[in-house]
Order: sequence, then structure tokens, then C-alpha cells
Amino acid sequence: MAKARSKGLQTDWNQVNIKKPQFLGTKVYKNYDLRKVVPYIDWDPFFSTWQIRGKYPNRTYPKIFKDKNVGEEAKKLFDAA
Repeated sequence: MAKARSKGLQTDWNQVNIKKPQFLGTKVYKNYDLRKVVPYIDWDPFFSTWQIRGKYPNRTYPKIFKDKNVGEEAKKLFDAA
């Protein structure tokens, strides 16, 4: 039995104008306030790496601080970070 080939979306790469970015590489921000990025940090993998896992419903950040077994240690680790 022959497989049906999907026609799908075809792109004519000769007609596509891909612009080169203005900057390539690593950019270093020497005087950047890191408190601006803290709201975007996913702390759950951080606590998992340190094997600090709360029980439902206090499994994830920031609820992990309320966990009766690991909450205190999670807060200490967070404050040190």
C-alpha cells in the first residue's frame, strides 16, 4: 500500500528575505539590576535539584514555603540564592 504524501505548506526559499540580526553572540550587562528578572525565574526546578519537594498543595513555588516538612529549609535555600 502506497503512502499518501502530504502536500502541506510549500515555501519558496528563493523568494524569502531573511534579515540578519543586528547583533550575534553574547551580550554582557555589567550594571543590570537582577531584581528585574527575579519575577521570571521558575524556582520549581531549583528546589527539585536540591531534592526539596513539598506535598500537594504546597508542591510549587511559592507555596512550598508553607509545606510543614520542607517549607523552612526551602525558605532558607531561597533566601541564600
